[in-house]
Amino acid sequence: MWKKKLIVILLCIVAAIAIAMGAALFLGKTPSLSSERINEAKTFAKEKGFNPDYCIFVDFSAYSGSKRFMLYSFKEDKVIYSCKCAHGNDGSEKMEATEQSFSNEKGSHKSSLGKYKIGKKRTMNTIDGAIDISKLKVSCYEMHGLEKTNSNAHSRGILLHPDPTMTNMPTPLLPWHSFGCFSIPYSAFNTISKYIGQSKKPILLWAYYDPS
Repeated sequence: MWKKKLIVILLCIVAAIAIAMGAALFLGKTPSLSSERINEAKTFAKEKGFNPDYCIFVDFSAYSGSKRFMLYSFKEDKVIYSCKCAHGNDGSEKMEATEQSFSNEKGSHKSSLGKYKIGKKRTMNTIDGAIDISKLKVSCYEMHGLEKTNSNAHSRGILLHPDPTMTNMPTPLLPWHSFGCFSIPYSAFNTISKYIGQSKKPILLWAYYDPS
């Protein structure tokens, strides 16, 4: 009898998780990418000396459990890889960012919107300039802001780096926060690193927020 009860309990737990995930997927905004934004990125990349084949888009208006970090191929005219991406900690526990979730100020721990140049690859030294993790040998990429909204990115220590707590499985029950960095799952970081490493020109990353 206890085995049947245990099975029923497990089935109820699975059903509850599935319902919660389904609700979050239904209520949360999914990543979007307009043709206007794609064309603007393509023109910008060509004129400014960026990689003309690939661009990374990050839709911060989509909820943090969705695959809103998108590697786009201009040649194939489609997203060829996507993964989850944390947004800066605005002091809330929300899965979705708000217009108040972004800042270019040092110490804000918030994400910055705009176009970025993905810089050199190196080993992470600290988290938020305080927690020494250099012995862990975690790879990362420096980020350089190209607009007024993210001009302090490099001096703030904003990075593209892997997060050991993240997976690429849909997990809408928890928000994914960083200290302003573009934190993505390890498997995703390894995939993206292949494209960055093989590129002779820097790859453009564009983080945006479309509330509509």
